[in-house]
Amino acid sequence: MQRVIRVPTRYFTPAQKVALIAGAVYFMTALAGFALIGVGHFPLLPKATLIIFGINPLHNSLHMAVALVWIYCARSHELAKRSLVIIGITFGLLTITGMLNLLGFLGVNGISDPDNFLHLLTAIVALYYGTAGADSVRGAELDGSALGDQPVQRSWWD
Repeated sequence: MQRVIRVPTRYFTPAQKVALIAGAVYFMTALAGFALIGVGHFPLLPKATLIIFGINPLHNSLHMAVALVWIYCARSHELAKRSLVIIGITFGLLTITGMLNLLGFLGVNGISDPDNFLHLLTAIVALYYGTAGADSVRGAELDGSALGDQPVQRSWWD
């Protein structure tokens, strides 16, 4: 049986940090959206604007779901990478469908809608940190060779 070395949260990989930060941002955005418009008349077209983004209860619910997935997946490097790639691809597809004006039920209307640019930015960042930028760690590397070939488990509640 191999011994598992537990690494404190200050050694989160970039993928874990991005998943946690993006999850927190999307969570706060969803909460602000619900505070602004509530959950009544679910899922009608936007009843309000949050900064420059049209919002409705369905859109807020989807942001909350993405946030909770990212926050949960930030506990493990592999989960964070997978969630970033899957959500990054999803947001890339949302950008395309939003620009084709197919997301009106979410309050995303047409090519110039600000949500499309936010979705594109989210997709680019998520895909980068889910792939190429996932493993880069400043300072000491936390792979098996640096820790005597022991598996590393990164979790904030261990």
